[in-house]
Amino acid sequence: MPDRRFVLPALVLAAAACVHLATLHLMLNPRVGPEYKARFIDQSTECLEVPPPPVLEALPAQLPVRGASRPRCSALLPLGWHPAEDWGVWSASPRATLAFTLAPGVQPAELRLVLHLHGAEQHPRSLTILVNGAPAMTERLTHADPVEITIPGTRLPAGATHRVTLRLDRLYSPRRLGTGQDTRPLGIALHEASLR
Repeated sequence: MPDRRFVLPALVLAAAACVHLATLHLMLNPRVGPEYKARFIDQSTECLEVPPPPVLEALPAQLPVRGASRPRCSALLPLGWHPAEDWGVWSASPRATLAFTLAPGVQPAELRLVLHLHGAEQHPRSLTILVNGAPAMTERLTHADPVEITIPGTRLPAGATHRVTLRLDRLYSPRRLGTGQDTRPLGIALHEASLR
């Protein structure tokens, strides 16, 4: 019969070894739930043109404008957009929102948007950009050429979900303006969105 003085310490030591081995196994082969995988892994690798830095869990450096038509990428364009096209995406309502989550400890220098306004030459309008509900800037758009707009990273704290809303007072269809047969109301054409 084994000495009882050694049985309990041996069991504790064996249990500790099992815990360490299980922890090591999980570190080398992490188990990821389907929601986390869909949001952070699939979205980061399939929606985006540039692979993410490891620290940027939710979104990598490039937001998915051209890939936004994929079903799992639509969460990035949750409100106010037409279906994505090869070149980018049109806003479909006076308020169109981009939503993304930054990982803890990730602080981008800026959010860069490349866009143009449909019908700007016939009907110049002001575009107001709101970041998390607060006005960030207003830009008067008077021509159809793409413009680059940057939002400082200081407005996008790390470890948070952000909503960037593009707000126009009016949208026009190409048919109404006499520039085409498309009857959809078109506002802002978003060509690119990137975190730097």
